[in-house]
Amino acid sequence: MEKYKKIAVEKRINHNVTFAGRIDYRKAPQYLSLGDMAVSPKISKTESNGKVYNYMAMGLPTVVFDTPVNREILGNLGVYAEFNNPVSLAEKLEVVLSDDNLAKNLGKKLRERAVDGYSWQAVGRKLMEIYQQFPPSKRLG
Repeated sequence: MEKYKKIAVEKRINHNVTFAGRIDYRKAPQYLSLGDMAVSPKISKTESNGKVYNYMAMGLPTVVFDTPVNREILGNLGVYAEFNNPVSLAEKLEVVLSDDNLAKNLGKKLRERAVDGYSWQAVGRKLMEIYQQFPPSKRLG
């Protein structure tokens, strides 16, 4: 993290950036609520990107690399940069930062998507629908 703090000082943006380091998961919403958008520059086409669910739940417009996993999570509400292309990522960040209406609308819709599709209640309903398609175990009587 020291490397990135140094870069922030060199770029004279250190007053606009917070490097919190590792935080308790329960405090994540407090930190996320400080942001105007989220970015997840994860470079993997197959690994899950769990933090994106938190970004959605907080109503943050989210910029990510274009991968099947990110598309599955964010649907048409993500702001997608060309995979593993930092210039494209920077351009997409600028798109969100320069358009307050876009950011606000994406954030609102992402929050709705998180609640409707990924909350514990929503996932529980989906699981119950799946389990109800199968007969109970014969061992239950």
